[in-house]
Amino acid sequence: MTTTTSPLLELLATPLGPNGTIDGLAEQLLARVATETAVELSLNFDDLTDRQSQRLIRPLLACLARMSATENGTEFTPYGGALAFTRTGLAGVVRIVGEFENRLGAVRLAIRRPIPVVPIETTL
Repeated sequence: MTTTTSPLLELLATPLGPNGTIDGLAEQLLARVATETAVELSLNFDDLTDRQSQRLIRPLLACLARMSATENGTEFTPYGGALAFTRTGLAGVVRIVGEFENRLGAVRLAIRRPIPVVPIETTL
C-alpha cells in the first residue's frame, strides 16, 4: 500500500485565498484524494511544520466529520471516528473512506480510496 503525506501537507500549507473557507479546503482535500495516484494519504500533528497548517488541521478535521455525518446521515462526532464520502474522480464516482482523531495531543487523519477503485453506479 502506498502512503504519502506530501499532498495533504502541500494543501494545508498553501495560503487560503481571500474567500477561502474551511469547507472549501475540505472539498479541495476530497477532490485531491479522489484523483490522487496514492492509495492512502495520512498525516498527524507532528508532520505539520508551519503555523498555518497547525492552525487549520483541527477545524479541518471537524469540518470533514460534519460533512461525512451530513452526507451519510450519521451522528456528528468532531473528536474522532470514521469518515465516508462520495466524490467524482478520474474513473467516475468513487468512495473515499478514512479515520481521524481530533483531540489535544492526538491529531491524525488517514484517508483513502478503497482498492480496487470501483466506480459507484448512479441512477437518475
